Amino acid sequence: MSQEDTIPDLLKKIARVSCESAFRKFFNHFYPRLFEIALYYTKNQALAEEVVSDVFLKVWTQRKHLEGIRDVKGYLFVAVKRQSLNYVRSIRSVPLFVHDLEHHSIVESRTPESILFNQETLEAINRSIQNLPEKCRLVYKLVKEEKLTYKEVADLLHISRKTVEMHVGNALKKIRRDLEQHDSEPPAVNTTIKSAFLGLLALLSSVL
Repeated sequence: MSQEDTIPDLLKKIARVSCESAFRKFFNHFYPRLFEIALYYTKNQALAEEVVSDVFLKVWTQRKHLEGIRDVKGYLFVAVKRQSLNYVRSIRSVPLFVHDLEHHSIVESRTPESILFNQETLEAINRSIQNLPEKCRLVYKLVKEEKLTYKEVADLLHISRKTVEMHVGNALKKIRRDLEQHDSEPPAVNTTIKSAFLGLLALLSSVL
């Protein structure tokens, strides 16, 4: 998403002039995270896709009210959670399958990690996150990528704050162990920087 296409700008275009291209950008920006939340609750890929599509359809049909929503990301997360639970309650015959979550970019290009690490190291981090247990993985991404507070994640997933802390701590420890075992060290990576990051992970893990 370009700097000219901030979320508030997209919402303004969608709400005021029903801009379809702005809605597509809005959809593409939020869809991956919303799909993961829906999949967490439904345990069914097709059902999760339907849930998210229904939520976006509702957003489009009620687009004139979008500018009045103070926290759009939080609104979407809660809407997907509620819709997922409604689907699960109403479609008891749907088999529940656990699918691996597809995680396209654990570290966005604008984050400090992408500056400190080269592509190979980022891929190692990505693999470590993908190998986390499903619930731990979702909690970690909501906290670290979506920047939700522990309380917000606890409320969203209907778990305790202590459980959120436990999942984040376990994820950090797992990532740190996997990075320590990552043998190949490309010349472009500064060893001091990588050691500092590992130390930060260890510190964060110890205080959680």
